[in-house]
Amino acid sequence: MKKNFSVSVGIGAPSLMTIFLILSLVSFSVLSYMTARADFRFTQNFERRSNAYYNASNLAEKTIATLTVKLNTLIHPTVTGSVFGTEAQEFLNLMLYENEKEVIEPGNKRFLRYSLSDNTISFAIVMLETQDLQVTLEVRYPHTATEPEFVVTQWQVVQTGVWEPDLSMSLIMP
Repeated sequence: MKKNFSVSVGIGAPSLMTIFLILSLVSFSVLSYMTARADFRFTQNFERRSNAYYNASNLAEKTIATLTVKLNTLIHPTVTGSVFGTEAQEFLNLMLYENEKEVIEPGNKRFLRYSLSDNTISFAIVMLETQDLQVTLEVRYPHTATEPEFVVTQWQVVQTGVWEPDLSMSLIMP
């Protein structure tokens, strides 16, 4: 008689494969969840910073428009060019005096500075706790009504505080 020889896998190998498959699925699902949560936090921070920048930018544009309208009425055109009259200098000094107090709340002007030596007006608008939008304008003396009163020489986000990285890595959502 011939003996039949058969190899059977038994019950152990499929059980081990099932356990390995479940562990793999759980590992990949946790990694996917952590990636999605990190992307969500990044998107929230990006939205907050973008909104702060655009709000500060709008306020800077309004400040420039106010300066343009007021100085347009105070600059006296002459044959050789326009001249800052004493009214324009008094207006800038008044604005400087009104904005001397430092305001830390977001969306407010931090300072307004006028320099006669290089004909520049500088101001900063608080964006976030540690960032300001700093704007510098060079005052021009227009020969015609279509020429601009200012040229923007600086429009820059500057750090005003110390950067503190987020080193936390919580695996369970609080």
